[in-house]
Amino acid sequence: MSNERHNLIIDRYLTDGIASQTNSEFWQGLRDFKGNIIRSLDIIPDDAPILLSGDWGAGKTSLLRALEEELNKNNYERSLNQGKYKAIWFDAWRYENEDGLLQSLIRRIWEEDSFATMQVGHETKAVFETTLKTASVVTLRALPMILSFISGGALNEGLLSKVFKGFNTKSLKNEFGALNYSPTQSQVDKLTRSFAKLVEKTTHEHETLVIIIDDLDRCNPESAIDLLDQIRQLLNTIGSGGTTDNQNKRRFRFIVAMDKITLTESVAKKYEGINSYDGNRYLEKLFPFNFQIPVLVESDIYGFVMSQIRKLIGETQGENINCYGYKIKEVAQLLANVLKHEQFANPRLIKRCINQFFMYCAFEKELNEKDESNDNINNGTQNKERSKDKIQLTLIPLITWIAATERWPILRRLLLQKYVEFWHQIQACITEQKPIDDAEARQLMAYRGFKTFFQKTVAHDIDKTIGQFKKSELKLRTHGL
Repeated sequence: MSNERHNLIIDRYLTDGIASQTNSEFWQGLRDFKGNIIRSLDIIPDDAPILLSGDWGAGKTSLLRALEEELNKNNYERSLNQGKYKAIWFDAWRYENEDGLLQSLIRRIWEEDSFATMQVGHETKAVFETTLKTASVVTLRALPMILSFISGGALNEGLLSKVFKGFNTKSLKNEFGALNYSPTQSQVDKLTRSFAKLVEKTTHEHETLVIIIDDLDRCNPESAIDLLDQIRQLLNTIGSGGTTDNQNKRRFRFIVAMDKITLTESVAKKYEGINSYDGNRYLEKLFPFNFQIPVLVESDIYGFVMSQIRKLIGETQGENINCYGYKIKEVAQLLANVLKHEQFANPRLIKRCINQFFMYCAFEKELNEKDESNDNINNGTQNKERSKDKIQLTLIPLITWIAATERWPILRRLLLQKYVEFWHQIQACITEQKPIDDAEARQLMAYRGFKTFFQKTVAHDIDKTIGQFKKSELKLRTHGL
């Protein structure tokens, strides 16, 4: 095999697509976790919604798609002769700007492709219309407050007509009546019964509908909490044993994926008027079963990084690719050594870092070639390959800075705006609990994982590290990155 070095050629940059179960992005830890969730479904009661919590970019959507695929593959058989599962997908963020998330979810159940092929009779259509209408009525309990806010306190018939226009039913306005309307318990029961009936009418016999909800943490916090409250009403009423028959009791269940920390903060904000209200207690009651999506462990990082680089450079380029004098495996190891730390071991962040790093390498190479051509430099026998030790001293801070700014974008602005004393104040605040007046410093330290990163990477020599980061930032800005 030839040892000739070839210059790096970028085939394509990485995108944030959904990881298929068959490719390397769906790493073994995520694959094992998916199997554990599938097996747990037969053990966890159907009236207990499941929360799958994960950080931004942790792979929540990829996991949910894998669960959906597995459950719908030949109608995944439940154990103990409990029938089969049927999964449907609900992207909450996509529907946020419609009438309401619950109404959109009801339409999503109705419009499911597999249901469209079934013979739909008048009774089933009536159930759908009743469910949608009742859901609209129940969700209107907050309407007076919303109308007052958007109208500046001036409520009028024209504004009310605009609100009702989206519900496509004249009778709803009559049923709503006065602006201080609040749904009665019987209407909540009516919604529960009609929702259960809709599930019964739109699934085959002995099927349990698994409603998979994604991207709820990208919605407005009020919208997200409202949908969760409505799910709680549906399941609590069913579980009470008084409003639905036993046949419908276990015909549907919910799996929700979102960042638990973000959700907790949203709950706390909504109920901030209640003294000492703990968002965690709310979630524990709503989600008796919650699971943390696994993160990439150190032993997985190199393989994941290498698989992404292979996508980026294409399969036709061999191992002897020249990137700053390094072979491609050596570059992957440099990246993995930085990205293995817990703050950066995130699939989406890793892909963004790889893109940024290789864009820089490509642009830097073009700039160097242009300079050499303009200066008419003839190196002849001169060795063009720079010292790897010197390159590593440049690349490690560069990679670290790219990862840090992808994780906490505010760093880029603060690095150039603040003097080095600012970073010493942060260190004193972290280690000695000294108060700091700078609001941006407090905001930075509030970000998840930043204090740990600062202590491990910056604190040992603040002046030197900040100096290296500034050089890295200027390098990136030179190429518009």
